[in-house]
Amino acid sequence: MKDLNPPYSHMLQSAGDKSWWVPSNPDQSIRQLEGSMMRHALISWVLLPILVVAMGFVPQLAASCSSGFTNLSLLMLLLIEVHHIFAESQSWAAVKDLIAPPELAVLRQLGVLRQRSRWVFLGILEVIDLYTDLVFPWIAHSCDLILTENWTRAWSEVPFVGPYIAGPLEWIRFWGFSLLGVSINVVVTGLFGLWKMQTNARFREQTINVQRISGDIFFGWTQSAETALMPSVSMLCEEMASERQFAYDLTKIDTVGATEARRDIIHGKADDTDVWRAELFDSSEREKVVGAGSLHYWLLLFVKVCLGNVFSLWIQGSFLALTFETTEVEARVKLIVSMVISAVQAAVRCCAASSHLGLPGCVVSVCIMGIIAWSFVKVYHAYTCPGHLWNLTSGCVDPVV
Repeated sequence: MKDLNPPYSHMLQSAGDKSWWVPSNPDQSIRQLEGSMMRHALISWVLLPILVVAMGFVPQLAASCSSGFTNLSLLMLLLIEVHHIFAESQSWAAVKDLIAPPELAVLRQLGVLRQRSRWVFLGILEVIDLYTDLVFPWIAHSCDLILTENWTRAWSEVPFVGPYIAGPLEWIRFWGFSLLGVSINVVVTGLFGLWKMQTNARFREQTINVQRISGDIFFGWTQSAETALMPSVSMLCEEMASERQFAYDLTKIDTVGATEARRDIIHGKADDTDVWRAELFDSSEREKVVGAGSLHYWLLLFVKVCLGNVFSLWIQGSFLALTFETTEVEARVKLIVSMVISAVQAAVRCCAASSHLGLPGCVVSVCIMGIIAWSFVKVYHAYTCPGHLWNLTSGCVDPVV
């Protein structure tokens, strides 16, 4: 049976016989998209931290040094994951309602839509990783009797700078240092991300043209989806932003000039910039989208990966080594699983950013992956060193006699 309410209406415009696809109800689709992302972002970055803090004062839910976070608290995480999957489905459907059928056909041909499941799985891992990062300072606090002492001892053996760092660390404590890192992540990635979502929504209200939603608006939704821990929706909006960078410029009718510019670059008489400007699309629109894309990926590397993944990996690797004698196998397994989840996220993000940022992005990604490898080497030596501690500069740290 023919669908009586198709998501798009093929509408003839007044300019001759030209026609284009227009969403049937763009306002509803945009409200559904931005509302679903905002609700889950509030749950992830406001409600979840509050619940984790509250659990620390409930004995049945409080984390312990020996076993880590309680298995009972995973029921709360399960409910958040259920909402995450529901919100992702709503957001994905809303974005598709804003994409013309010919564009969907192109995305399907390129395999973009088939990638959804793996990105949804990555989003599920992100929520789990956020929870383990939030609860980690409570675990460190419960181990503070021996944790900070071992940590400052390990730092004191680092040549040159070690003794100067050990003193302040003894005052701030290990759990305080981890709490500081988690708090910065929540403020920068979460709360600032929520503010940026509101800014993107206001920008969209002022500039949107429903007949052709621009690439920078799609990139705004890309950033909002990252804050909402929906990498699948972010990926789809990013692909649409890349497609929308090529907007036909009605003021350019010199097809001969565009052809000559292509010929000139072959003979070395013009550079890439001259050719791009001679093409028949709106070069300013393309520059805006390219700039928004570069900013998005640099923020992804330095905020999401460095603050959200690298710091937690480094500090958790140190924790496992420092508390090896006092934690049970269950706690160590939970910690290693959390580290693997963070490493997988960082690797995926670094690969995506490197492919868009070129050599500078590759250099930063290599440095990030080097720190991640360092964290896992510390975990390995926790099982091989007599004192379970290992420094990059001094090797195994001798156990206290």
